[in-house]
Order: sequence, then C-alpha cells, then structure tokens
Amino acid sequence: MIQDVKNIFRSFYPKERRLFFTALGILILSGFFAIGGFITQTTIITPAEGGEYTEAIVGQPVTINPILSSGNNADEDLTTVLFADLQTLAKSFATSSDGSVWSVILKENIKWSDGQPITTDDIIYTITTIQDITSGSPLSNQWKGIIAERRSEREVVFTLKSGYSFFDETLYRLRISPKHIFGIIPAANLRLSNYNLEPIGSGPYKFVSFQKEKSGFISQYNLAINPHFPGTQALIPKITFRFFPNYSDAVISFNQKEVDGLGGLDSSSASEIKIAHTSYNLPINQYYAIFFNETVNPLLQDSTLRRALNLATNKELILSQSLGKNGRVTQGPLPEYSTSYHRNLLSGSSFSLAQAQSILEEAGWLVSDEDGIRTKNDQKLIVEITVPDLPFLTAAATQIKSDWEDLNVLTLLNIVPASIISDQHIASRSYQVLLFGNLSRGSEDIYSFWHSSERFHPGKNLSLYDNNLVGLLLEQNQKTFDQSLKTQNLLTVQEYIFEDTPAIFLFSPDYLYISSKTLGGFSDQAITKGMERLNSISQWFLKTDRVLK
Repeated sequence: MIQDVKNIFRSFYPKERRLFFTALGILILSGFFAIGGFITQTTIITPAEGGEYTEAIVGQPVTINPILSSGNNADEDLTTVLFADLQTLAKSFATSSDGSVWSVILKENIKWSDGQPITTDDIIYTITTIQDITSGSPLSNQWKGIIAERRSEREVVFTLKSGYSFFDETLYRLRISPKHIFGIIPAANLRLSNYNLEPIGSGPYKFVSFQKEKSGFISQYNLAINPHFPGTQALIPKITFRFFPNYSDAVISFNQKEVDGLGGLDSSSASEIKIAHTSYNLPINQYYAIFFNETVNPLLQDSTLRRALNLATNKELILSQSLGKNGRVTQGPLPEYSTSYHRNLLSGSSFSLAQAQSILEEAGWLVSDEDGIRTKNDQKLIVEITVPDLPFLTAAATQIKSDWEDLNVLTLLNIVPASIISDQHIASRSYQVLLFGNLSRGSEDIYSFWHSSERFHPGKNLSLYDNNLVGLLLEQNQKTFDQSLKTQNLLTVQEYIFEDTPAIFLFSPDYLYISSKTLGGFSDQAITKGMERLNSISQWFLKTDRVLK
C-alpha cells in the first residue's frame, strides 16, 4: 500500500506536488490549531509550585520575634512571613453580647516549624510577656489591662475592662511566640536570645539560614516552605531576603536582576528602575492633615477662617509636589474604600481660591494696603505651621504656605527634626498648626483621633477637637455590633467634622512595590504598614500549569 502511495506521488506533475504539500501543510496547521483550541477550552491556567524569589529589604533584622519586632521594618517583614497571625491559627472567635469577653479556639493539631504543638499556653505566654514592662514590648499599650485565661489546650478567653466591639481586629493581627523556646528566659533578657535571629515560627515559611558579613552586617536570610503552616501552602519553594543599607543600593541590585522585588520606594527611587518590571501601588491606611490648635492661636477659633483655608489649599498640587503619583487626595477621616465613607458629602470638596477670598472678605478679613496681609480689627492674619523635617512633608508645607499666601495670609513654617517633634511639640500641644499623619490601622474606630478625651498627650486628637455629639457617637460605635448603626454614626461624625473643620485633610500615601514580571498572586489591597504586603505571600507564584476545568 505504501508503494502504491509512492507511485501515485511520483505521477504528480510539479504543480500538483506543490498543491499537495500546501494542502498537507494547511491540514497539519489546522490540526495544531484545533488541538490548541480544544486545550484552551477544556483547561485553565493555575498557579503551580516552583521557582525561587529574592526580596530586597532596606535595613537590618534585630529581633524576629512578634513580641519585640514592631517598629523595625526588617524585623516586621520577616515576622510576617515566619509567624502566622491568630486569624490563621484559630478555628473560631466568639464574644459576649457587650464585647467585654472574647473566646478563641485554635485549630486542631497545629504545630510550630520545629514540629512542637501550638497551644493556648503560647498565647498566654505571649500576652503576659507583652504586658511585662521589663520586656520592652512595643505592643504593651494595645494589651494593657486585658486578662488572658486558658480554658483548655485549644481555648483561651480574653476579658476586657469594658466592652469593645473592635477588639477582633486586635485579635486577628496578633502573632504569638513559642513558649517552649522563650518561656524559660526572663522577659528582661528576651532580646539576648539567639532565637530572635534563628526563629521557630508558624508562618508559611520557616527559617533555614542567614549570612553575616565580617562587619556584622546581615546580608541575607534563606527561607523554605513550612510544611506545618495551617493555612494555604506556599508555592515558591525558596524565598530569600537580601538586606541593603539604603534604597540606592537596593535599586542597583534590582536593575542587575540580583533581586526580584523591592517595596517602600519613593518617587525618586522608583524613577531609577531601568528594567522591565511590574509596579503595585498599595493604599496605606494613613492620612496626612493640617491640624488646627485654636488654644495656641485664638484666630483659629473662627470656623469660617478654617473653612476658607481649606478651600484655598490646593490638595492635588500638594500631593503632586510631595508624593508624585504615589498617593491620593483625602477629604475626611476615613479612606474612600471604607464602607462608611461619606461620598455624598466629601466628593464635592474642592480647591477654590476665589471662594476662599470671598468668605474671608465677608467675614471682615480685608487685605491691608501696607503689606498685603489680611487684617481684621487691627489684627493681622498670621499662622505658623509646624512640620517634621521630612522631604515629602516639607514639600507639602512649602506648597501650603504658597497657597495660603495667595489668600493674603502670612504663613510661617516651623520645620523641626522628626526625631523630636513628638516629644517636644506634639506631647505639649505647643503648635498653632501641625502638619502630621494619623495611622488608622484600617479600622473604622476613629475614637482615639476625634474624641475629646484624647485631646491631650498621649491621645491622638491633634486638633484638640471637642464635639459632644461626635464623642457620643464614637463611644456608641465602640460598644455596638450593629454595622448599620456604626455606618450611620460615622456618616454623622463626618458631617460634623466637615462642618467644624478642625483639620484640613490632605493626602494618603501609597506603598510602592515593584517586582519581576514573572511574579503572580501579589495582592494590591490596602495595607496599614509595609509588612502587610507579605500577608499574601503563600499565594505568590512564579510557575503555572494547565489543568482540566
């Protein structure tokens, strides 16, 4: 039969042979396309295990321990990857009707990365050590006065001094330390343990090794998948963290493809990235604002003046001058993605120098012919802005000064070292106007920022705002579990703050993260701190497979 086919082929004229091969080629290509189409229709691309990923961090690890790590970016990053939060470790959370008693039940058979069981003894140890003043834990204020009681190996009960409906947020974020590692160490000596640099954890990855230079500089941490992690198993078998003294060196390493990811860049550093990459702008649950202190400058007691200054503040330009494209304008005490954000009220708040001028003139603030400064009853309109000496904030303050002087308000800048502004200016509330930031941790509990009881140090009510109704609504929100009531209360609170103008809300920064093009699964949801970019690391992937639908 084969010979017959050969004979037939030999009998073809040259033109017939060309037609034959053309038809055969079309047939083969059609077959490939048909098979490809069938595969595409019957399968889907899914993340697969494989690859290695190297993350750059600016800074140095010191204590990779949930009790101690808060405040050091390198420690926080590694702690996030090596220790699971309580929301991952717990099977369930429950609370009493008034929110004063909270119960947590752990999942069954959960283990530390060394195979030892995780129990409520570890939770009790973590809380009591945080509360022990000799440990120096940065978390002590969050857990002050809270009693943790062991009910069983898997159940622990927390008792608060009074009901607090937002306490679940604190519980979910809690990361615990292993009692079998640290329990025999006095709290005062906790920082001396080698396990702070060779941690036994509970997160998606476990510690393998680290490299240290002769100078003492830790250059690298090597991690592997933790098989005992009770959440979704990670897909990238090996994660390496490399440490750099500054962003310039980290960016050079990224451009040379020595690292695959880098977070926390500013606009200047980002502009130095020369190779193909993916950029992520993660909203941060933080806003910067101009806080008025009318007790120091009585002129600011006039809400009409404060509203005029708000209208004369060009927020879009201020954002551009201070953060470039790495942020967004804010209009109130809640972020726009909050379920309780008052869109109808705040969406129309915009810059208008002409309207601001009209308001001041109607209020009797007239421009002096002598020096061009607005004057009323022989009193000149002069305000002083205190601002930390940080480049993005001094840039913002400079633009605000320009905006307000366009309104004929003499504006002075008091630029002070960032290291002393809290102790020497904020604690004493000695500023007239303060340019500063509030960190909300993603919560709708804004009591500490706007309740009158928080007006003085260590409270965070930087405008010394005192509105009785606002205070009552914020108190009610801390006690109720009715989300619809919370939302309605917050809408009302925003209306009062908008009307009273105790502050001018400016902008919220973004956390800029860059990665190689091969990284998938990165979450671009809002975060509170840079370390939270790593919350989804077990979903990151570098490889993919096709599987049947």
